[in-house]
Amino acid sequence: MYQEVIDKHFTSLLHDIAQGHKPTGVETHMLVRTLKTDVVQTAIIPITKKHSAENIVEERMHILQKIWPAFSQWWLQYLKINKVEDIPVDTLWRFYIPLSQWVVEQKRSLGDFSK
Repeated sequence: MYQEVIDKHFTSLLHDIAQGHKPTGVETHMLVRTLKTDVVQTAIIPITKKHSAENIVEERMHILQKIWPAFSQWWLQYLKINKVEDIPVDTLWRFYIPLSQWVVEQKRSLGDFSK
């Protein structure tokens, strides 16, 4: 029950951020704490000196807001869903955004970003 409440609040906050909400310090801190305890989020890009939890969260918030308009439109049309609230923004946040960050980092490290 407790985890369901946390997940609902987490997902609701991510939907708000995706749609342009600037999170408060408390909300950002919750995302940082969640990142630090969620093995899914840190499996692809672990927290290190180079990648602090705070920096990871800030970058993901920026990415989420940038991609959300096109992604949500595509998702609604492709899956014939009527409500934005039904888009799994938590999966986007926890898995797909970190995966895309990792791909970009790998390409940059190879000097291959322009391709």
